[in-house]
Amino acid sequence: GIHPPIHLSTDTPLNVKPSDHCYDKAAVAADDGVCSTIGRDMLKRNGSAVDAAIAALLCVSLFNAHSMGIGGGGVHHIQCINRLPWKELFEPSIKLAWEGFPIGRALAETIKDNENMILNNVCICQFEVFCNSNNTILKENDIIRFPQLAVTYRRIAEKGPDVFYDGSLTQNIVDDINAAGGNITFEDLKNYQPVLNECALNFTVGKYIFHAPDAPFGGPVLALILNILKGYNLSSSNVSTAENKLLTYHHIIEAFRAAYECCLFCFKSQKSNINWHSPCSVCVILNYMFFDYDVQKAVTEPRAHNQFNPNKTLVEDGFDENVSDGLKLKNHIISKTSSIGKVQAVVRETDTICAASDPRKGGYPDGY
Repeated sequence: GIHPPIHLSTDTPLNVKPSDHCYDKAAVAADDGVCSTIGRDMLKRNGSAVDAAIAALLCVSLFNAHSMGIGGGGVHHIQCINRLPWKELFEPSIKLAWEGFPIGRALAETIKDNENMILNNVCICQFEVFCNSNNTILKENDIIRFPQLAVTYRRIAEKGPDVFYDGSLTQNIVDDINAAGGNITFEDLKNYQPVLNECALNFTVGKYIFHAPDAPFGGPVLALILNILKGYNLSSSNVSTAENKLLTYHHIIEAFRAAYECCLFCFKSQKSNINWHSPCSVCVILNYMFFDYDVQKAVTEPRAHNQFNPNKTLVEDGFDENVSDGLKLKNHIISKTSSIGKVQAVVRETDTICAASDPRKGGYPDGY
């Protein structure tokens, strides 16, 4: 899924830090580099940030089809803050869906992980979406096409969102979901209304003011974790030595555990109401704002994660072994994993704007 953005305000300019992707006027960081470029192009046409976000996310639904799709995420953050014609936002993705594009690493890995399900699903394989004409799955760099999605995008572009929820597309969407084992009705889509989140959650940590989405998204968890950690007055010195780094990560993980224990209690153990991606954002925030990493390193640095239930600490491949070994001595149950979430970041540094797309999905930012 798509984790809603976290915005930061500060009266104190941050120091200029090295980055391969710094721009004078604007930047877009999406899961895939092509999508970042589409977002950038919308900005260059005098589109708004909302225009760029919509166009980029329509593209992400192609390049990382396993991560998101059209239909919304249950919360309405912003409304009618656009400058470009609605139809124009769809045109690049319609072209890509119809003509095809090379499969990236992240989508290829997901297709491989779900090979048996895909091959045994007539709805998926018979239209040669994730399969080729020989009924074998597509691989990285193979050309993938979404012709039916191109038609769907075209209808939404021409007739607006209502065609999806209460129009000519609605019954098709219902039939496809139910054929794939889902359970939804025409009335479900017709009556669907996202939660209108008019006021972001605001909280202060040191000199920084954070603006984050409220529950059920990750804002409350993020606020709790950072407010626990602000008592330690974190700075680059906290990761400057092996001893300091171990103690700092011990505190960070304990803050993760405490925050999620609180959430499990508050939401009465209903995991569906809890956003589990906040620790990824916290790791990047700490790396950039407190440990003085440049934005690219802040995003790429191997992460740790603990959500209390289950009570074990995940660390990514490449995570500092001295720290993970030290955490074991402090009775942490450590388990390695290849990847913990994905984070995209755009930061303003005095007179320039720098961006980073998470290499865990192989993306890159773009700007001008």
